[in-house]
Amino acid sequence: MRVCGKFPIEMLCLANDIIGLRQGRGMAIHIELFEHINHPAEAVYTLLTDINRQPEWMEEMQAIKQSPELPLRVGSSYEHTAKYNGRVVTITLEIVAIEPNRMIRFNSTGTMPTVTTWQLTPENGGTQLQFTFEGQPGELYDMISQGLEGSIKRGFEAQISKLKALLDAS
Repeated sequence: MRVCGKFPIEMLCLANDIIGLRQGRGMAIHIELFEHINHPAEAVYTLLTDINRQPEWMEEMQAIKQSPELPLRVGSSYEHTAKYNGRVVTITLEIVAIEPNRMIRFNSTGTMPTVTTWQLTPENGGTQLQFTFEGQPGELYDMISQGLEGSIKRGFEAQISKLKALLDAS
């Protein structure tokens, strides 16, 4: 069981992560997506946690600059380069929670601090994927409002579609 501070309850941990993000300047972006995948949670988890394969299903990712030590665990971190709106950025991600075949949560720092969670639940012979993204773009968000959130959401929807296609092809 994962412990968040003194609380052994996963939802309190997530709430703590989100509250921490919202204490920054500007508004937070919150995206939550649900998708049924016709593959067992173990197969979905294996692809999600194969960091070197992420560029296959994350269109904006260009390269893994530094791979994490395996097996993945809380505290593992890695860097990748990605291209957003024509600009190449380096992003450092750290695993802040992991439950094999059930969940992985990443924090990233930089221009827009984020918390990204992939939750997997066995369902009807496949897996129910719940994807949650919290970002704190700060003053930038105040200037461009909902346009940024919609763009980010479409990008994550495309990632999930590619993830499913890779699983279907295997």
